Amino acid sequence: MHLNAYQSHGEESAPDTSVPNMMTSTSSPFPSTPSTSNPSREVSKRPSKRQKFDEDAYQPVQPVVSPEPSPGAPQVIRSNDRRVRGRRGHLKMMTEIPLDTLYEIFGQLDPVDLLHLSWSSKRLNTIVMGKASRFLWENAFARLYASKNPPPACPTDTNLAQYARFLFGKKCMECGIANAVYDSWMMQFRTCGKCVLSESFMPWDCSCSSFCQRAQFGFIFCKNRGFFKRSEHDQLKAKVESLQGLENEAKLSTFWEEWNRARENRVQGRLDYDDWKLAKKRERKDELELLRSERQKSILRRLEGLGWKESKIRQINHNTMCGLTDLLKAKPLTDREWKHLESRLVSQLQNLDAAYSKKKRQAKYLARFQILGARIACLRGSIPPAFLPRVEDFAILEPYRTRVFSNTDEEVEIVLNDEELFQSLAGWNELRRHHFLSLLPSSLAEVKMLDPLELGSALFLLEGGHPEFIVTFADVCLYRSRLLDTIPDDAPEESTTLKDLFSSRPWDWDSGKFYFDHEVHKIACSIMVLIGRDPLTTTASEMDKLGPKVLLRCLQCSSGATERPWKGAIRHEAELHSNGIELPTERKWEVIRKA
Repeated sequence: MHLNAYQSHGEESAPDTSVPNMMTSTSSPFPSTPSTSNPSREVSKRPSKRQKFDEDAYQPVQPVVSPEPSPGAPQVIRSNDRRVRGRRGHLKMMTEIPLDTLYEIFGQLDPVDLLHLSWSSKRLNTIVMGKASRFLWENAFARLYASKNPPPACPTDTNLAQYARFLFGKKCMECGIANAVYDSWMMQFRTCGKCVLSESFMPWDCSCSSFCQRAQFGFIFCKNRGFFKRSEHDQLKAKVESLQGLENEAKLSTFWEEWNRARENRVQGRLDYDDWKLAKKRERKDELELLRSERQKSILRRLEGLGWKESKIRQINHNTMCGLTDLLKAKPLTDREWKHLESRLVSQLQNLDAAYSKKKRQAKYLARFQILGARIACLRGSIPPAFLPRVEDFAILEPYRTRVFSNTDEEVEIVLNDEELFQSLAGWNELRRHHFLSLLPSSLAEVKMLDPLELGSALFLLEGGHPEFIVTFADVCLYRSRLLDTIPDDAPEESTTLKDLFSSRPWDWDSGKFYFDHEVHKIACSIMVLIGRDPLTTTASEMDKLGPKVLLRCLQCSSGATERPWKGAIRHEAELHSNGIELPTERKWEVIRKA
């Protein structure tokens, strides 16, 4: 019957809070003898007499009734507090077992088991911590000293029960609530980070009096400072002060000799204690690793029965088992736990498989996009940027869509030859021209001398866009939206891959958002006439060439208004003055010509 010495304190059975814990007392539960510190000491015989128990001390726990309920209100029954750990009352039958049988059972326990048992109930604490039970501790420590990794011998000024609490206890020995963070072999004490900074401890750096230097207290190192117990300091100081005087000089000298001798005995075991702690950590680490390995094998064996082999799992999970739900937990797998874990693991593996397949497809598509992009890049020197497609533009058009998004893993020829590429390019631009020609009014569409879409008065607006976004056909051809969250309903299913690989949308997806505004057209014509250009014969490129030589200043705004080029003037009037009083153009704008 062996309990893990390094199990978490949360796994211990907590005693009733109304029962004092004898292990927290500074006095020894049984007298200390020099033989208790020697691993090879003789083991005393256990008593064989029975112990009588008071039946009245073991009344079952009754529900608590709220006192003085209000008139007419139903009586409220409070159930036992579920937050209290342990199963209260379930150890009563154990304490009714004859003592000789109990001693026979307890004789198989390790020191840490006896320690936890003493915390389980008041009656068991009385049995385990009584003088008659000293042989249990001596036998347990004798087996511990003979183990593969024995701790240092128990100091002569500490009894075995206190020593077991120091070695195996997890809670702070000061507050008894928080988990201990620091320990000191010299002090035989464990404490939490809060208590070590409390008034119960004194910092060494600000208390380095001659008395402290003489005493050489054991300390706990925290935050680059040493801390020692204030109570130990005060008791020792009071003892030394009581021995002051010439008549007690010999007693004081003897006292310091005994103090130094006890301290030297502690120092001898400090290195052994550090080695023992390190070995226990390695032992615990190996134990947890074994639990994880066995759990992983058990889960993988069950998953393989569901069609998920380990090789497949590693392939879709970056060649590792990390990240899978509860796979690497240091806990044996039970059938009950597997019922809840199975669906979660299978769902996670399905998601990983889908993500892996998507990533694999994207890598295949990206390689094909790069081939198509390289062929398009060869045309940059001979075709204006406004009429040169991007990879995403051709990727959604036939015949390239079928080739790029083919499910085959074999190599696919994306572009057959240059002739096919030029035909696709010409057809794509012609469709764009045809669409925007259909938006123009008949007065512009019937212009025969040049392309109506090149006129400076043929301006388009973006649906839902700001009035500042008034552009020519060439600007429309250059427009690319970066809003990849939404995809048209009629877009190919494979197009969802584009938003993961590109920073802009295909041009065709947003071409239907542009429209021709007659009011803006009217403003553009009036400004062009004011400058001295014919709206039906002057192209947008010719207007742009005027550049900084011809600027316009708004006369409807306050003095000192900004001088703007022709496009800026059109946008300004459409945004701020389109709903105002109809005025002649020369009263709206002043033309500024610069050399």
